[in-house]
Amino acid sequence: MGAIPHVPGAVPAARPRRRLLRRWVVAVMLGELAGFAVPTVVGGVAWALEPSPGVLYAVLVCAGACEGAVLAGAQWIVLRNPLPRLPARAWILATAAAAALAWSLGMLPSTLGDRLEDVPLALLVPVSVAGGAVLLLSIGVAQSLVLRRHVVRAWRWVGANVLAWCLGLVVSVSFMSILLTEDTTLGAAVGIGVTAGLLMGLTVALVTGWFLVRILDPR
Repeated sequence: MGAIPHVPGAVPAARPRRRLLRRWVVAVMLGELAGFAVPTVVGGVAWALEPSPGVLYAVLVCAGACEGAVLAGAQWIVLRNPLPRLPARAWILATAAAAALAWSLGMLPSTLGDRLEDVPLALLVPVSVAGGAVLLLSIGVAQSLVLRRHVVRAWRWVGANVLAWCLGLVVSVSFMSILLTEDTTLGAAVGIGVTAGLLMGLTVALVTGWFLVRILDPR
């Protein structure tokens, strides 16, 4: 099936760009906060139990998929008005799968640990670059494959998400790296992680929201 052309102005006059943007920012920020709390809490508890690196890796990848599902559900609540034919199941499953892939790539270096020292630099560098690219592209590509049946030029959603998640990760990781230490308690670590998720969600929401209103109403 080809893309169903999106008619300019399909965002009704009663719901102008600013209102759509506000709803999107609130939904994505809260959705990412709730979603990121899953791997934060699960990871904190798992870390306290001192499992093997492989078990911790698998647990966090599953928790990451839950994060993606929660975020996608919040996004769909907003998108179902301007795009009533957008299927919730496809949108949520695609995002959850992409989030699991992103977490599996992001957690790989820390899971492999010292074993990476045996990998030749000539191989490690291009593999790391490719993995980073896939990590940043994962959610945007997955969602655009669902979105392309409902809007034209859905490929713009890929670039929007790459920029948004790149900035969001920088903000959240920087925040956690500054505050998390070896002496941080479990409760404090969870609080820091949740706050980092809120900051990441806000960053992602603002960037993707700016693109979203232009994709849905390209006047």
